[in-house]
Amino acid sequence: MNVYLVSYDIEKQSDRNKLLERIRSYGACCSVFDSSWLMTTDQNTAQIRNDLVKSINRHDRLLVTRLQGEAAWRNLENELSQWLKNQLTPRIA
Repeated sequence: MNVYLVSYDIEKQSDRNKLLERIRSYGACCSVFDSSWLMTTDQNTAQIRNDLVKSINRHDRLLVTRLQGEAAWRNLENELSQWLKNQLTPRIA
């Protein structure tokens, strides 16, 4: 599974709620900031984007980026910090 950062700028609250519902449907996800979420999935960035744009209008902005195991942060909530550590730690098969 890969870890992705999804950031967005949504005009309508109703579209934002639809988008958040769709993001949460991926399961392993957590909110970072008001308009940024982290999530894990086997899909690639284009597949995630194509899925999420179904919930927003054509003027809304969306960015999906894959994190590659390295991150640095400051003053994030303990729960979010732990989520990041758990998801970004290389897994041994």
